[in-house]
Amino acid sequence: MSSERRSEIRGSGKQAIWGGVPLRNVNFIGRKEMLEALHDQLSASTTTAVVPGALHGMGGIGKSQIAIEYVYRHSTDYDLIWWIPSEERQGIQNSLVELAQRLELPVERSVDTAVPAVLEALSIGEPYRRWLLVFDNADEPEAVRKFWPRRGEGHILVTSRNSQWAEVAQAVEVNVFRRAESRELLQRRNVGLEDDDADRLASALGDLPLAIEQAAAWRAETGMATNEYLQLLENKRTELLDSRAPVGYDLTVVAVLDVSLDRVEKEKPGARKLLDVCSFLSPEPIPRAIFTGVRSVPVSDELEDILGDPIELGRAVREITRFSLAKIDHRSDTLHLHRLVQLVLRNKLTPDQQEQTRHTAHLLLANVDPRTPDAVGSWKRYAELLPHIRAVDARNCTDRWVRRMAINAVNYLFAFGDPSGALEMARSFADFWSEKLGETDPDTLVVSRWWGRMLRALGRFEEGRIVAERTLKLMRETMGDTHEETLLTMHTVASDLRAKGDFQAAREMNEFAYQSAVQRFGDDDPDTLAAANNYALSLRLVGEFSAARDLDERTVERKKTVLGEDHRHTLLTLDNWSVDLRETGDYLGARQAQEDTVRQMRAELGGRHPMTLSAIKNLAIAYRKAGQHQQQAALRLALEATQGLVTKYGESHPDAMSATMDLSIEYRHEDDLAEARRLGTRVKELYEASWGKKHPFSVAAATNLAVTLRLQGAVGQARELNEQAFADMREVLGPDHPFTLVCATNYASDMAASGDYEAAYALDQDTLLRSVRVLGEKHPSSLALLVNQALDLRGLGRIAEADAMQDAAVQRLRGALGAEHPATTGARLNHRANCDIDPMQI
Repeated sequence: MSSERRSEIRGSGKQAIWGGVPLRNVNFIGRKEMLEALHDQLSASTTTAVVPGALHGMGGIGKSQIAIEYVYRHSTDYDLIWWIPSEERQGIQNSLVELAQRLELPVERSVDTAVPAVLEALSIGEPYRRWLLVFDNADEPEAVRKFWPRRGEGHILVTSRNSQWAEVAQAVEVNVFRRAESRELLQRRNVGLEDDDADRLASALGDLPLAIEQAAAWRAETGMATNEYLQLLENKRTELLDSRAPVGYDLTVVAVLDVSLDRVEKEKPGARKLLDVCSFLSPEPIPRAIFTGVRSVPVSDELEDILGDPIELGRAVREITRFSLAKIDHRSDTLHLHRLVQLVLRNKLTPDQQEQTRHTAHLLLANVDPRTPDAVGSWKRYAELLPHIRAVDARNCTDRWVRRMAINAVNYLFAFGDPSGALEMARSFADFWSEKLGETDPDTLVVSRWWGRMLRALGRFEEGRIVAERTLKLMRETMGDTHEETLLTMHTVASDLRAKGDFQAAREMNEFAYQSAVQRFGDDDPDTLAAANNYALSLRLVGEFSAARDLDERTVERKKTVLGEDHRHTLLTLDNWSVDLRETGDYLGARQAQEDTVRQMRAELGGRHPMTLSAIKNLAIAYRKAGQHQQQAALRLALEATQGLVTKYGESHPDAMSATMDLSIEYRHEDDLAEARRLGTRVKELYEASWGKKHPFSVAAATNLAVTLRLQGAVGQARELNEQAFADMREVLGPDHPFTLVCATNYASDMAASGDYEAAYALDQDTLLRSVRVLGEKHPSSLALLVNQALDLRGLGRIAEADAMQDAAVQRLRGALGAEHPATTGARLNHRANCDIDPMQI
């Protein structure tokens, strides 16, 4: 039955999904009681809970074979059956991402979006209500359970060697064959084998399924008499007593495998060499592509004959499968070796042979490295290679192409949405290579750059800063300031500087990196375009909004040509450009551009992707600035973004804090001051705990909260908070930074609310002069100051001046934002303009 099997679900009109299930064993024997017990356990589940069943037992006992047989026997009971290799976390993630594609969920093919979407779809039963997930070769229960749907009408089946599963799932222990089952399998493969001979063979083999299968295959191929085979087996057992037999396995099954391996080596030496290489790879499916198209890889003469000729490779594979030493799945074009076969093969090699064979595996893997870990089209190949890269310990290789493949695997995990997995690998490689190659070796430095970047991606900014700054220092000393890797590391360090609140230092570093990239690589090189994106981000944070807008606009056009209009990096800069439009005062243009960007991101990346959620937050701000918050569109979007980012990262992550700050502002504009205050207080606490009280974003949270407090009537508290915010922002960013101008505007409003119109008017006058100089006289922030000055004059009793100034402000706001915009209406009705510092990307 094909892994792509589809059949119509009874009465639903939908097509059932069946994926990843291994080929059915046509020689499957017995196990009736175990299969019935498993079915009884799973069938007893209610319609509202996921009830797992667990098969556990020692290696070679047949756990996976029972699970496979169960799936085939009960395939019509389910709408969806999905087989999940569970040796490693990445294998589970890859399988669930593939399932997201098969379910046609509107998400990107990345872990951080696809996995939650799949689990939610299964939990709610849409589009498939009755499902079966098989987690094969799962180890630690806690590491696997987080990938289970929280609810639903489906079933989960686990196979494992770990008996701890009995504590968390209804367990079925898998034992050796009953004697009748052993006899049946031997006689099915060996027609004419007498019962007495079958019993003697089964007894000698301890009724262990793997050993029985091997012996049946051997006799079927050789026709060897039972006495002769038993003597051969005994001789091999004796030989193994004084050799490197694997610990923890019955010596008999090792002897059975050894007999078959000796035969293969005698008849087809190249096939045996191929098996040796496979023994160092993962027990996960081994793509035959690793052994095809091999050029310029130093291998033994026997293996070279196999790898250099596709016909000989096919013959070698057939020779291996004849004796059941491996299985081939023609649907996926992969080889499958049992872990015990691999262990026996490795133990038959001397230490020198092991090192040489492992190195051959290194080189063969590097030969099929796509070398494009950022490209979505390469992710399937990296998903196939990753368990093997881990298994062969690619970090411990002298070949730089192999080490670069290992670094590409780190890059892939990050691009694929698994920064935790990428961090684990990067840190391991960096530590190992620092000791083995030295801390200034190029590969050590490159993987250290990834190490620092992953720490930052996970919100561990201080740790990331220490790693990144040291890496940059060593790169500058050994590679030079304009080396490609040095420039890439500068972006990471600049990000850390922004996280510290040192926006100006980040701007200078990003500018150097960008200008150097232009000179070295040209305007259209992808590295230059990435540098341009980062430089514009720093320009925006120092308040150079027009320069950021112009650079982002040029970068977007180049990215569309070089990368494509729908590429994630193009969409990222489009999102940034929309923010630039907003900050330069083009509120209506920003709203329209942001709507288009969010629409594209939802289509290309999915609604749960972090980039999409951040863009949704920016769209909420754009709606509010454009005057659409009264329709609650902004609030609805802000809620979506905040809930998504907090769920994904936790409330202390920068993206989550940014979204929460915007949500507080949206509630204030909807006159829900209590919720605005609650959220505003919380996000201020989070920023201060994470980055300190004088970080610009902590101060921004303070001034935004102060507006809410004043509107609630807590004028004295608001004034005190804004006075400190104004002083802090002047200190850290300077008197003319747009953030400082917002603090000044709000502080003046607190003065006016306290009846201190003279002080308010003086501060508004000074702030307006600065705002016109920095942002322009037509910018909505400058017009807000004009409105507030008119109200200051009115409070001072200078009515004629106030009327003239107010009329002028209303006319200019009508021209800039429209007659129905809340800012225009508020100015006409003598309402002071409250200004917000809207959250930005760090």
